[in-house]
Amino acid sequence: MRGRSPILILGLGLLVGLYAVFYPKEPARTRGPMPQETYVWQRVWNEAVQQGVIERASDFEHFTVLMAEINWLKGEPKLTRVEPDWSALKAVGKSVGLAIRIGSYGGPFEHEGKFTKGLAELADSLIANARAKGVEPAEVQLDFDCAESKLAGYRVWVEVLRERVKPVPLTITALPSWLDRGEFKSLVQATDGFVLQVHALQRPATINDPVKLCEPAKARTWVEIAARTGVPFKVALPTYSYLTAFNREGKFIGASAEGPGNDWPPDMQTRELAAVPKDMAALMSGWLADRPAALQGVIWYRLPVSTDRWNWDWPTLAQTMRGSAPSEQWRVVTRSPEAGLVEVLLENESAAKSAPSRSIRVQWQKGRLLAGDGLRGTQLTELSASEVEFQPGRVMTAVQPGDRQLLGWLRFDSSVEVQSELVAK
Repeated sequence: MRGRSPILILGLGLLVGLYAVFYPKEPARTRGPMPQETYVWQRVWNEAVQQGVIERASDFEHFTVLMAEINWLKGEPKLTRVEPDWSALKAVGKSVGLAIRIGSYGGPFEHEGKFTKGLAELADSLIANARAKGVEPAEVQLDFDCAESKLAGYRVWVEVLRERVKPVPLTITALPSWLDRGEFKSLVQATDGFVLQVHALQRPATINDPVKLCEPAKARTWVEIAARTGVPFKVALPTYSYLTAFNREGKFIGASAEGPGNDWPPDMQTRELAAVPKDMAALMSGWLADRPAALQGVIWYRLPVSTDRWNWDWPTLAQTMRGSAPSEQWRVVTRSPEAGLVEVLLENESAAKSAPSRSIRVQWQKGRLLAGDGLRGTQLTELSASEVEFQPGRVMTAVQPGDRQLLGWLRFDSSVEVQSELVAK
């Protein structure tokens, strides 16, 4: 047999080398329980936040607490510090991470730069304050809105701060959009670990756009890609809601995680975008059965607090953490506010906040249907002269336990008696 030419051998070697760089071997796998943590992101520690931390101490292995937030005003950093209830954090006896939130910034990123030094001094002071209060920090975590094109610059901050805060570990949050950037791997390799945030508000163009805070299929893919960096990481999953606003024509005008914005017009339409428990439970169930070994825990955003209207309650999160979605229980309610008008509502009888997912069938014996409509994304379908069905749309507003939601109305030529039922899935 003739030997291969040196050029061919060299070419094959280069090809194998490139394959090893861009397509590394499959990461190691594992299964079983994994640590579950939570963010405490409230800026004001009132009694409800304090109670939430204390009551949930046995349910989480780690609390990452917002300690400082930096925004930019006319090119200058504006610092807001948060003073947590140190006695509560000390009493629960769990590890505590100190989070620094940094708004959008385009540079410069310099090892000896003014802002870099200020950031390092801030981290130092947060650690010193925590220790003075009797809490030893388990990490300093940077949550920075970094543009994809600035990841190399971000690494400068990471290198400076990691050296400054050691032996306290330095971690960062990371966005899925960073994963395909060449600078991402070197960035996270300069840290002691990162948190992959697989939730975000994708801006809907119109009120009927099918948008989710977290899409499970994408989240699974992003986790697999992140594992190939070889750097240990956690994944952040959402528990919160956003209220989105649209003008009369259904065009997007704004979003808020704390209720209607002050500058929203009075004739706006609103839609709540909420984390879906069954989607998050499916992710948890899958990762408990099989996951990359580099995925070392889940951190939930955010801690359930009794006064937090825009977040899950504790029973919902507790069940979801086990990989089991809370069951839905609905009751159909009809009412006639005036002769010939029938309104159709759904009452949430389950223990968790949920969005309607089952159709409602309405029948009657006498009377002629003149008009009708579905509300809040519900579609009305006329099945016969005496039967209609209200079908949930792709986007439905979540309903609190015990609350009702008006899904549609029917107008008849006279007063009628109707029968209604939930349609089996």
